[in-house]
Amino acid sequence: MTRKLATITTIASISPIPGADRIVAVTMTTNNWTCVAGRDEFKVGDKAVYFEIDSFLPKEERYKFLEGRANKTMNGIDGYRLKTMRLKGQLSQGLVMPIDKFGYTPTTNAQFDNSIADGTDVTELLGIQVYEPPKDYSQGEAKGPFPYFISKTDQERIQNIRGFDMFKLFDHTFEVTEKLDGSSITMYYNRIDVSVKSGDYSENSFGVCSRNEELKRPEEGKVSTPWRMADKYHIEYRLTRYCKENNRLLALQGEMCGPKVQGNPLGLRDVEFFVFDIYDIAKGRYVQAQERYEILEKLNSIIPDPNTYPFPSFNLIQHVPIIWKEEKIYPDLLTLERALQSVQELAIEKSKEPEYQGVLMDDTIWPAFLDNIVRQIARDLLFTAEGKTYTNSRDREGLVYKSTLDSMISFKVINDVHLLKED
Repeated sequence: MTRKLATITTIASISPIPGADRIVAVTMTTNNWTCVAGRDEFKVGDKAVYFEIDSFLPKEERYKFLEGRANKTMNGIDGYRLKTMRLKGQLSQGLVMPIDKFGYTPTTNAQFDNSIADGTDVTELLGIQVYEPPKDYSQGEAKGPFPYFISKTDQERIQNIRGFDMFKLFDHTFEVTEKLDGSSITMYYNRIDVSVKSGDYSENSFGVCSRNEELKRPEEGKVSTPWRMADKYHIEYRLTRYCKENNRLLALQGEMCGPKVQGNPLGLRDVEFFVFDIYDIAKGRYVQAQERYEILEKLNSIIPDPNTYPFPSFNLIQHVPIIWKEEKIYPDLLTLERALQSVQELAIEKSKEPEYQGVLMDDTIWPAFLDNIVRQIARDLLFTAEGKTYTNSRDREGLVYKSTLDSMISFKVINDVHLLKED
């Protein structure tokens, strides 16, 4: 999934910030984020461009106001990285700019004006990239790009789920797991250079990948922490044997956490591997949660021959911490009732305004009611993300929700406290 870092939007609301004279809080029609903007920068209904947190903006004149507070260098190029901030007590996530700051771009023959539809992805048009920290050379040497036959792990944030897409989630129950703050790696078993639909093959392949690259098996004396994880948990032996015996093509995807990985927020003594997904390469989809548990159990039951694999200890492949195995977003509907009540209060207030009298709940007002419900749901879910890691008292990164009915439906809820503390 390609992340939409820059999108066309419309200003939905403008609210004062207590104690602030020159800035206000704005919300948008296309997402559930809140940004701080200049007091006179927008009016409700104005078109704008929204840049999501973690965007890396090129060093251009229109972004010069970010100089000194957002400077970063990525792959030798200077630019600006957007992060979560708190200004005068108001959380600001991302950047929203008036559309007239962009105008015509001759290289793409695109005109930025009020005719561009809300939700239009302009990430590529504006040369926006996702910020990637400096390369971690302990990952090892790249063999090539991330395999095309495996889906990359990247759930949508709750703030980007809008309208009726949010309400569709009520039909699902979810597995909820802790989002560990580490480095994602993938280990797979697949057939070499043969269509996965074909049963005629002579070679097999085991591979290890970082988030964006497939990694070479390290030569003796060379370091590759992801390959070290493969060795520590005997994953090549176990996954190859399991797949051959069960005629499967699978990829284990998980988080690598420990010393020298993202500052080791879990406080682990050694680097460890935690599985959060298993991808079925032949079917082109993730396996359901229950099947994932069963496959991990079977993999852990495969004990390598100590004469062939003379490692000092036998390590079980771990699953990321599970908070709930099967849960509704609103298990008792009390929180949803509160959200609906807030909408009802909005309706009552709106009905007092002359322009809305006699037209309550028509097409003019209903989108505002729906928008308010969705924002309330997002706020409630953000509250659930707050908490501590499973190992210590540090703030956890967040939670990941995966449908137990459809393995391809998932989203993540990042803890705002974690984002504010993140370096």
